[in-house]
Amino acid sequence: GPSSKKWEAYAYIGWNRVMINNEECKHLSHYIHEIGHNLGLNHSGKNGVSLSDKSDYMGYSYDSVRWPLMCFNAAKNWQLGWYKDKTIELINISNCGPWKGRLYGYVDYPSVEEDGYVIIKVNDIYIQFNKIKEDINKDMIEDANLMVFTNSTSGFGPQSWSLGSLNETGSTWEYGDLLRVDLCGYNTKKLSDSEIDLEYLDIVIRAPDQKSICNQEGEDDLSNDKCAIKTSLLSDSPSVLPTNAPSMKPSMTSSVSPSSSPSKTPSISPTRTPSGVPSNETSDGPSSSQSTTPTKLPSMMLSIAPSTIPSNHPSTNPSFSPTAIQSSQPTNDPSNVPEPSTKPSLEPSVKPSQGLSLEPSVKPSLELPLENLAKPALELSLKPSLKPSPEPSVKISLEPSLKPRWRHIYNHFWNHL
Repeated sequence: GPSSKKWEAYAYIGWNRVMINNEECKHLSHYIHEIGHNLGLNHSGKNGVSLSDKSDYMGYSYDSVRWPLMCFNAAKNWQLGWYKDKTIELINISNCGPWKGRLYGYVDYPSVEEDGYVIIKVNDIYIQFNKIKEDINKDMIEDANLMVFTNSTSGFGPQSWSLGSLNETGSTWEYGDLLRVDLCGYNTKKLSDSEIDLEYLDIVIRAPDQKSICNQEGEDDLSNDKCAIKTSLLSDSPSVLPTNAPSMKPSMTSSVSPSSSPSKTPSISPTRTPSGVPSNETSDGPSSSQSTTPTKLPSMMLSIAPSTIPSNHPSTNPSFSPTAIQSSQPTNDPSNVPEPSTKPSLEPSVKPSQGLSLEPSVKPSLELPLENLAKPALELSLKPSLKPSPEPSVKISLEPSLKPRWRHIYNHFWNHL
């Protein structure tokens, strides 16, 4: 980043902008180097010194307007996922090697034949042919027209290191006790009487205890697919940032944490366990088991059995059968099955009830049964009636009526005349 000293340009890994100081903006390498940081690339070094790989734009920048024209090293190209259908990874070379193949320059990527590759990865080693080509890679400062080896650190924004190169037919590059790479020869193509094109390199990759097969002839020896993983359809690591659109199919494993925002459309199949909070919309049918908390809206269809716990508010329409526990408030309409009330009603009913109420009514019934008017009571009442009955009682009252019967008064008066 910038400091108190005069700075030229800077950017950070994963940024979406580049900062260039004043007239430094006219230098080509500043742009490519800093945009490389935006793309997730770290610096490229050599011999333990960061930025010292001069075959890669992630090394030093240069104070030139339109120079140099070059690109990135093998580790950076692999990290970017470029030339994916012409890259290959060799695994377990000690058991299935040696492997023999053709290495083309990435500048010829559009014309690479089916059995050729532009980047080869073995363990943590990346191999490419730094071929010079007009208008693409013509200003390669070092390792031009050579087979170059780089490795890369792990983690976010890995630093790459140049490990060496090969340029002579019959030479071998050694990587400790793990790897040997033989440069079997250059395959050239005559373009004119004075111009020859380096088309590709024949190479052999093997373990230290395996013999070179550079001198073996025949097309069958060119590729040992037992060691190869073609990477045209597979990425070596997940993307740094999530994609803007959902994938067509769900992933095989669940994510570590849920997404910050819900998806725009519901899933095709229901989840195996209920959600922690109720949904805002009604479901097409009732769920097989009750939710932890009541939903905000009723379901479109009736549930098979009544709920165990009454709802906080009465339903709009009565249920077909009474609930096991009474609701806190009465419903607007009565239920289909009549039940006598435990207390008298505030208003008189139109007709008297079939049986005795537990307490007397506050007000009398509007109608009185005719049979009660036609005959006196069969049993003696404890107290006299307030009004005389139309016929005498069958049995004598324990106490006289408050008011005498009119016929008795008439007879008494006539007998004393």
